[in-house]
Amino acid sequence: CLKDAYKAANRIKEAVEKNEKVAIVGDYDVDGIISCVIMAEFFDDIGFDYIIRIPNRFKDGYGLNAEIINELDVNLIITVDNGIAALEAAKLCKEKNID
Repeated sequence: CLKDAYKAANRIKEAVEKNEKVAIVGDYDVDGIISCVIMAEFFDDIGFDYIIRIPNRFKDGYGLNAEIINELDVNLIITVDNGIAALEAAKLCKEKNID
């Protein structure tokens, strides 16, 4: 069981209901790409627009970073297969009111 998964599900539901801008940010490996596809299929099935951003491993490095956050201009970022090391990125999201 994923701790607090219901909170994430409720936040996604809220974003859909309010037609907020949503981005899916995944890792550049196979499971990251597949995870993005799974989320994209969900949003496609419900007719919701979204952005997918998969970082370039050479230019962007690993995981979510300030450049990607500033580039996206969204209300909600859903990360898939990104681990838990992006503490500075999480702090920036909080400062910018991005969930």
